[in-house]
Amino acid sequence: MKKKTVTPVVFVTGIGQTWSYLSGGDGYIWNLFPSRKDIMFKEFTAGDYAVLSKTVAKCFLKLKSNKVKINESELSSIISKLFYCCRVDDYGRLPFDVTNIICGPKSFDVLRKTDLLTGEECSDFEKSVLYRLYRDIPCKSLAGRIGEENMYCFNYTPFSDIYEDADNLREMLKAVIEDQKNKTGCKRVTLVPMSMGGSIVSAYIDKYYSDESGAVGEDYIEKIISIVGAWDGSDGLSDLITFNVDDSFIEKLPVLVGNKGAEFLKKFPENNVKSLFGVLFDTFVKTIILRNSAFTALVPKDRYDEVCEKLFEGSDDIRLNEVRRVSQIYNNAQNNLINRLKTLESKCKINTYFICGYNKFFGEDSRDFSFLSLFANSEKTNSDSVIQISSTAPGVKWVKRGEKFDTDEEKYISPDKSIDASESPFRDRIWFFENQYHELGPNNTSIALATDIALGEVKDINGKYPQFNRSRYVGGAEELIEKSKRICDEYSIPAKKKESIAEAVGKVEKMLGCVFNDPGKDRETVEELKKELDSILQ
Repeated sequence: MKKKTVTPVVFVTGIGQTWSYLSGGDGYIWNLFPSRKDIMFKEFTAGDYAVLSKTVAKCFLKLKSNKVKINESELSSIISKLFYCCRVDDYGRLPFDVTNIICGPKSFDVLRKTDLLTGEECSDFEKSVLYRLYRDIPCKSLAGRIGEENMYCFNYTPFSDIYEDADNLREMLKAVIEDQKNKTGCKRVTLVPMSMGGSIVSAYIDKYYSDESGAVGEDYIEKIISIVGAWDGSDGLSDLITFNVDDSFIEKLPVLVGNKGAEFLKKFPENNVKSLFGVLFDTFVKTIILRNSAFTALVPKDRYDEVCEKLFEGSDDIRLNEVRRVSQIYNNAQNNLINRLKTLESKCKINTYFICGYNKFFGEDSRDFSFLSLFANSEKTNSDSVIQISSTAPGVKWVKRGEKFDTDEEKYISPDKSIDASESPFRDRIWFFENQYHELGPNNTSIALATDIALGEVKDINGKYPQFNRSRYVGGAEELIEKSKRICDEYSIPAKKKESIAEAVGKVEKMLGCVFNDPGKDRETVEELKKELDSILQ
């Protein structure tokens, strides 16, 4: 397909596209928290092991008797050592030996030849930054249409300051425009914030596009395409930060400690178990999470005061006080978010588009975020399992999954009547995928929609994509098609079998091209092709 020269695209990634490693290490890369024991215990001394043993013993005693007090200072010290790779100092700096992989203003075609670990030029694609990016951001279809030379990725460490991230994004956009001088000559970009990237773009807009009268100054953005962006945080994360749990907490413990661990904990009084985990969560949050305003920016505006009251009051910690100061600035801006986005549209001609999932509880069907099911709001929400719909789609009203609005209206109302987008000022630029998990990668329809918006071929819900669609999980279908065609070309296969494979390939291609998703039938179509291939390869 001929590549079309359009506005360059800059992805502003979520937590899933943040990578770190130890300088001089063996190449082990982690996403948010390292899970390898040799790294977690790297800073431990004999004295630390003694404190750890003592703390574990007290935790066990607390399970037996709630009167046992755990020394939170000692616990915080242990957590600081275990997660030292993620703990910033009083100036917001990570340890000197922790390296964050930052793509910078290098286009995808350059990242294709850039070694993930060294940053040097390499010829092995599977060792490149782009190989990792394509695993995490399923945007090959967009690359095929506008060219890798016109695509970029802004990534960062979540253990950061939200407005420093905004500053860095601004510098990145200026560098991208400079890089485009001899390519397309474009002076504006399409921003694609994903998940946590939504909060960073919100901070960027607040700092560089707003003053008392509205939007001012900058002119780097042509449009914004939000893919499950966290524009108003996550109630699930706020529950974690405040350890907001209910009576179902004990029943759901297997998602955190496994079945065997949960069976062991059931031997003790429920209140003792809750009390212990409350201490562990609170100390972890204060020691690691709250030292970074990028995380506090994920607290919804209507829960900010609750979080501050519980976690910041009376603190004499230099870093926590600084985080609180920055967080207050961000929260003040968030209280005017919808008006700021409307001002972008009216004064700067920058439209924002929203693609999101709904009809899941927090933590449901989630691998990385299953722990969110532990908390009180898990089954009181309507979300993509990580972020509630009113955050990924600002201005949209919802009732929890299984409930319905009392209305006979159909436009802007989801088929199950749990979503009402009619009062959102962006209602004509929001698309919803029912039962869609936070990661949109396996749903090629959502990716095709984002691509067509980026290319300017879809401007609102009156185009070819239905506003309310169903999810589909057909990840790997395109690779399966390529594999089928390659096998038919390279292997000696009976003509009749080739015909049946070609027919199955045709069905999958037709399905992928259909924008009205039918999850069950779509998956069956892919499975049919798999069976055809298996009959040859066995």
